[in-house]
Amino acid sequence: MLGLTLYMRGFIQIRTAVHDSIFPRWQTWTAVFACYLVAVAFKAPAVTLPFILLLVDVFPLRRVHLFQGFDLRRWAHVLIEKLPFFFVAIAAAFLAIKAKDFNESRMPFSDWSADQRLAQSAYGILFYVWKSLWPTGLAAYYELPNNLSLGVWPFNAMAGAVVVITTLVALFARRAPGTLIAWLAYLILLAPNLGIVQFSQQIAADRYAYFATMPLFVLLAAVLCCIAEGALMPWPSTSRQKSELIDPAFVGRRRAVRWALSIAFVAALGASAIITHGGIRDWRDSVSLWRASVAANPECEHSHCLLGQALAADAQGLSDDEMPKALADAVRHLREAVRLRPDFAFAHMNLGAALLASGRPAEARASYAAALSHAAMFHSDELARLHAGFALACAFDGDMNEARHHIREADRLGLPIEQLRRLRSAIPN
Repeated sequence: MLGLTLYMRGFIQIRTAVHDSIFPRWQTWTAVFACYLVAVAFKAPAVTLPFILLLVDVFPLRRVHLFQGFDLRRWAHVLIEKLPFFFVAIAAAFLAIKAKDFNESRMPFSDWSADQRLAQSAYGILFYVWKSLWPTGLAAYYELPNNLSLGVWPFNAMAGAVVVITTLVALFARRAPGTLIAWLAYLILLAPNLGIVQFSQQIAADRYAYFATMPLFVLLAAVLCCIAEGALMPWPSTSRQKSELIDPAFVGRRRAVRWALSIAFVAALGASAIITHGGIRDWRDSVSLWRASVAANPECEHSHCLLGQALAADAQGLSDDEMPKALADAVRHLREAVRLRPDFAFAHMNLGAALLASGRPAEARASYAAALSHAAMFHSDELARLHAGFALACAFDGDMNEARHHIREADRLGLPIEQLRRLRSAIPN
């Protein structure tokens, strides 16, 4: 919807330009604004669209100019036209942040310094470009490193690279305005997901590249078209006659360039198809997904935890012969998760469930106790499930008094009635 809104806006602006007016008609403006309202309702990053519309007004529509004098009247009308979009963007951004506060997924600003946020932003800006051009080693979870800082390699080098790239496109903005506009559009579209406002323990996520990199690929397509048409090849001198512009040698060079670009495009498309096919195999189920994530980053405790959880869930549908091996594999990954992060409460809880399913209630009790020692990490419904598992572990270990205590706690915390009934029926008398 965000893409549709942007492209519809561009179409309207082009139509307006053809009619020699800097004002879009109210009907078309209303249609674009309605699309924008739908876009922000679907996805919070749509709040960046008003800034993108301003960039499109600069280039390629040239409704306003950056380097040919400042026309206050044109700029005033262009900005007034965008004011409703900005009002909606501000409101949507506020609601999105409050929603994250409600489920406690947004991390307080005090937990992350400006140095760390800038380091993550520099990393993300280059990460998404690189992964889009060479999508190998993709993972479902990219964990924040402990040494996140602009003073540490590779974050200092990445920050320097971002500054150099931005400086170069700014210096050549007069000769190649499209390059500056595409780069700025990429940065703006990516801004909500760069870590300025921290929402999770991930340093990046592949899905954030899907829309943000579109301006860069539009720029790449434009460059390839210019090369194919000869715009970036040595043209005959402007002092020559027009007839010399169809010089056979030049036409031959242009034809060769077009063939080379076509072959390169087909090769790149084939390589992308092969890489995509390999990536799709990793997404066929949860176990495959998290195995690939563990392979990409063996030191990520979240990937080990989620792989163990997926293996334990899949084990329930296996035969009696296959189940023990799957559960042993789940326990191995969950133990690795708690080794990498001893205070990882969710990994302790999942480990307790896997050990209980493996018929090791005493070990399961120890894992549940470790999870319960970090009770502040859980929401009430998660804590209720923790007490339910703890009750089963105690019961199968022969401690009925402790089991009844945890059943009461699960009931108090709001464990659903049906789950509570099954829990009581599963505990031996």
